[in-house]
This record gives sequence, C-alpha cells and structure tokens, in this order.
Amino acid sequence: MPTDDPRLIAQEICHLDRMHTSGFSLMIRRMHRRSLLNCCLWLLTLGWMLSLSACSYYFKTISDDDYNLPPSSRTVAPVGVLRTQGAVTVSGPTTTLNGKGSYVVLDFGKEVGGIPSLQFGTASDSAQSVFLAFSESLLYTGPQSDRSDGGHGQDGNLIAAVTAQGTYTVPAEKLRGGFRYLTVGLQTRGSVELTSVTLYFTPAPALSDLRAYSGSFRSNDDLLNRIWYAGAYTVQMNTIDPLQGRIWPPPASNWFNNGVSGSGTTILVDGAKRDRLIWPGDLGIEALTAYLSTGDTLSVKNDLDTLFAHQDSAGGLPYVGPEANFGTVSDTYHLWTLNVVIDYYLYSGDRAWVIAHWPQIKKAVAFSTAKIGTHGLLSVNLKLDWGRHVPGGEEISANALLFQVLKGASFLAAIAEDSMAQSLYSDTAASVRSAINLYLWDAGSGMYMDVPGSSLHPQDGNSLAVWFEVPDSTAKSLSISAALKRRWTGFGALTPERSNVIANFPGSMEVLAHFAAGDDVTALSLIRIQWGYMLSNPYGTGGTFWEEYLPDGEFNGGDYMSLAHGWATGPTSGLTNYVAGIGPELSTTVPFHLIPHPGDLTQVSATVPLPQGTVSTSWKYLQNGASFVETVTAPAGVAGRYGIPTGGQATTISIDGQQVWSTCRAGEAVQSGMTLGNVSMDGAYVYLSSVTGSHTVAATAGCSGSSARGLLPAL
Repeated sequence: MPTDDPRLIAQEICHLDRMHTSGFSLMIRRMHRRSLLNCCLWLLTLGWMLSLSACSYYFKTISDDDYNLPPSSRTVAPVGVLRTQGAVTVSGPTTTLNGKGSYVVLDFGKEVGGIPSLQFGTASDSAQSVFLAFSESLLYTGPQSDRSDGGHGQDGNLIAAVTAQGTYTVPAEKLRGGFRYLTVGLQTRGSVELTSVTLYFTPAPALSDLRAYSGSFRSNDDLLNRIWYAGAYTVQMNTIDPLQGRIWPPPASNWFNNGVSGSGTTILVDGAKRDRLIWPGDLGIEALTAYLSTGDTLSVKNDLDTLFAHQDSAGGLPYVGPEANFGTVSDTYHLWTLNVVIDYYLYSGDRAWVIAHWPQIKKAVAFSTAKIGTHGLLSVNLKLDWGRHVPGGEEISANALLFQVLKGASFLAAIAEDSMAQSLYSDTAASVRSAINLYLWDAGSGMYMDVPGSSLHPQDGNSLAVWFEVPDSTAKSLSISAALKRRWTGFGALTPERSNVIANFPGSMEVLAHFAAGDDVTALSLIRIQWGYMLSNPYGTGGTFWEEYLPDGEFNGGDYMSLAHGWATGPTSGLTNYVAGIGPELSTTVPFHLIPHPGDLTQVSATVPLPQGTVSTSWKYLQNGASFVETVTAPAGVAGRYGIPTGGQATTISIDGQQVWSTCRAGEAVQSGMTLGNVSMDGAYVYLSSVTGSHTVAATAGCSGSSARGLLPAL
C-alpha cells in the first residue's frame, strides 16, 4: 500500500472496518505486489498517523478548507517524491539524476492537469536530455505515461533537451489533462540537476479563484463531505479550454491536446486525461455537479451550443462533440442532450437561449417521438450508448429518458409561449409513462425489463425510471430500490448490462434513484461503499472519481481508464438535491423546493446558486423523528415548496415561532396569518406548496400545543 500521502493512508485504515472481507483481501493482495521497502515505509507512516488519532475523522465537523481540493494558485508544485530509480540524489529542492535511465517520480498529492516546467541546474555536458512521463495512478508510474490518446499506440513520454541553468516548458499541444504523478528521468549518459518543477494548472479556465465555490455541502458525516467536494473537483478538472481537447483521429503514438472540442472560452468534457470531448450522457450527471458546486452554467451553455451546431437535418443530435464528430448514432445520447437543455434552463434561467434554440429543440423532440410505435414506446434503432450492451427496440432506459424530456419540454414550451407544444408534450409524456408501466414492468422481479420479454433488468434503465418518477406507485419504486441493492458487492453496485462491472455512470443514476424512492439510508450506504472505496483506494488519485472498475475492485482497462470522470459524480448532486433538499422546480411561480432526505444523518447545511438567487439551508434532525429544526435563507419574494420530514409520526409544525400545522387537528392548518400555499401530507412529509422568503421551521412529534422552537440547539 505504497503512498506518501498521510491522508490516503489514514482513510485506508479507517475504512477497513467498513469493508467486506473481499475488500480487505484485495487490499492485502495489492500490498503484496509492492516491494518490502515500500511496505516498511507504509508501516512507519501508519504508525505516525495512528499516533495522531487518524481515524477520528468520522462524524467530525471540519472547516470547508479541509475539503476543498482546488489549488489556491494556478502555479502548482509537487508535494513530495514518491520514489526514485537508479543513481538519484535528493538534497533539499535539488534532485540530481546520474546515469541513463535514472529517474524520480514526483507526487502532486492529488489529480492535477496542465503544462509542467522544469528548471535545471548544472549538467555534465550540453548533450544531456530528460524524459517526462505522466500517470494518474501510482500503479503506472515510471518511464512511460499511462494511455490517453484513444488509439492503438502508447502515449510514451516526452523528451526534453537540457540547458544548464535553463528551463524547459512542455509545449502547449502536449498539455497533460489529468495526472497525479510526474516521472522525470535521464535519457542520456551523464548527469543533470533538477532544481525546480512547477505546473501551470489549466482546468476551469474561466474561474479567477479556483476555490471560490458558490455552492456548498456539509453534514455530520465527514466521509460524505469529502465525497461531495471530490465530485466537485472531478468536474472542475473536466472543465477545459475548448482549444485544449483531444485530437481525433488519434496519433500513431504519444498524444496531442490541441484539438478544438467546442465553442466559447470554457467547456465541460467527460474526463481530465481522456477523452476531453463533449459527451451528452456524461453531461447528464456532471452538469448538475457543476451547477451545484462552482455554479458554472457557461461551460454547459457552450457545450449545448456546440452540440446544436451539429444537429442534422432530421433533428438528430450528435453522439459526441468535435473533434470526434460521429454524427447522430445514438437515440439515448440524443435524449441526454435534451435532458441537459432542461437542467440548463432550471439552473441558469436563460430564457433567451431557450427562445433562440426553440425551433431546434422542437425538431429534436420530434426526432424521438417519431419513433414511438404501436405500444406507445420509443423503439431504439440507433444503438450506440454509454458502453453497455444495447439490444435495440423498446428499451427502458430510452423510454425513461423520453418521459423526462417530454415533461421538461412541456415546461420549456410554456417559457417559449408555445401552448400547442406544451399540451402535446404533456399528453405524450403521460402516454409514454403508462406504456412503460404496462409493457416493461416485470412483477415477478419487481423491476423493469430492458425490453419487453427480456430477462435483463438493467441498472441504468431501472435507476433512470425511479429517478425520473416513471413508476405509477411508491411500491414499485421501493421494489426497484430493494432489487438494485441486492446486487451490491463489497465494492459497489453491479451493472449487469455491462458484464457486471461497477460502472459509475449508472451507479450515479442508482444513487439518485434510491433517494427518489425515499430509500435514503440505502442511497447513503451506496455512496459510502462505492465512492468511499474510490476515494480511499491508494491506487486512485485521492480526490477524483473513476470511470468504472471491476467487481473485485481492480481497474477496468488498466492504464487507459480515466480516474477523473464526470459521470461518476452523481453523489454530489444527490447530497445537495436530496439530502440537503434544495433543488429547482418545473414552475415559474415556485422555482425551488426544499425537501430534506435525512437518512441516517443528524445535521446538514448547504448552499445552492439558482437563477432567482442563492438558497441555503441548515437543519438538524433527531433520528427517531422526534424533532426537526431548519433555517432557510432565500431571496425575498421568491417562493419555495417545502417538505418537512415527520418520521411517519403525528407532527406539529411552527414557522418563525408560530404554530402553522398539526396532524392532531385532522390535517387542518393552524391559523397563523402566514401564507403557506396548499398544505398536504403523506407518510413521510408535510408539504407547504408556497413559502416565500427566509424562515426557521421547526417540527416536533406529537400534539404539542406550543412552538417546537428550542427543542434542538440553535442553528
């Protein structure tokens, strides 16, 4: 378990008690792959960390600075030396390389990306040169870089001529988008002094302050906090200058990151190392992460401009952006683009963009609805998807996406003042939902089939269906949630539609599905298992999330696999939109909701940037449902829909010290002179349909005749 990052070591040990036997065995196997010296160094570091009570991080309140991962400056330096090979001497800031093939592996402490510069001291002669190689994972450090170019060749390394007392800067086209480790070695016989290594950090080019997030999340569970911020940093790493994309077709060897991948000054792509392209499916997860962390809507707008610029004459939208330009070859990714359009409006309020693109949006919706057959379901004939097996036909994933798109498109039609389209889309959405439940529901398994008659019950389609509220009963949603959970291993949720790997794209969907089903404890458990594993694994980056991995926890695809992939950041939006409870509504009069999903947590605070202004919440909850206290800050005059958790008990609710509701009065609101909109309840919440401005809300179990305020410590 070789790492010189004490935080990673602490996480690894502290997670052993949370991992199944299979997970522990994997860690032992991985330790055995490394040298005795590395294991000894690991044990020494472990002893030091334990002396500092390293495992005390669980449920400990720590400042935001302990979670926020971006650098404070665009000039970044390594944090230490991971290892050396050959005749290498390290003395203070100077590393001396002696003899061909000697090298030093430098550790930046987390995933970074950009343009490195080397400063040299003396050299044995003017004929000396060095090589540079990059790796996201500790497993692939050494003289050759991990793979990123997408072709059949190797990335290899870069060769730099040494000028004594001079500087070498990597050419802009050789920018390395994602790495943690940089190997610098001697290419020639002789010796060279390396006096300084720095990196110009290129991600998130539009941000002047990389650490100034407009959104936030904190809870009483430190692991969840770190996962939220790691998701945010993953997407920040994937936000790039559109002139720094991966070229396509790939070169025969090495790599080039000077491709034109989009428009504007900043775009959001799939991965930091690769592919550095706009993929609509990935955007369906990572755009939400961007909105809720950095508040970045501009990158997504530029992505959408790029995708709609490549819409074909039939209305089809591209599978991927430039430079790949594969055309319209995927029904699902076409629908993902439309889904991203809807979310973009909800988080930006950019009515002008919707109006300008409304004819194209309508044409794109018609492209999909034209494929609805006699069963009332879309039949897929463009079979490329995110990498899963695609049967074609009446797929649950495509139809769940279509339902979500039609709901959102109906709302956008109202924004565009197109009443005919609004009605058509609403009616078609209802029809598609009915058809899904009629033809794709398998009562025997308690899940949706991939296509009618199929024995496959996919993770992606079932998760999308629950997340997008396709089931026509709560019982169906809970049945799917339970069935998905039964597939878990000690490393996370299996993906049967992709040979039972642990794929973090549908895994993100599954997290959101458990929350949408109201199975909040299950959602939090999956986040801790699957994303806690990636965060704590010493062969990861320690701060970004992976494309996917194998059922035994090993990388899938070896050194080509991306370790900073935006589609793996679903927990970030899940923790904000569901656990904290803040999210946008498809409404022009009540534009946000605040419906916390406490799960097994007792304290949460969050901030969300919305077009109407910033909304924040801070709540405390007693797990037996005895009391709940929440402070809400919202713009004056802006209404939100509140859901107040009751724990399934009779509840009395007060707002700002005034009692406004009690289930002990036959569900009638207590008169308070306060406007709450319509008041309703179910087995888990009391809902107030329209509450304007900032308030303190308190709920207590039972039929208290007095205010619930003061039952918990002040927030």
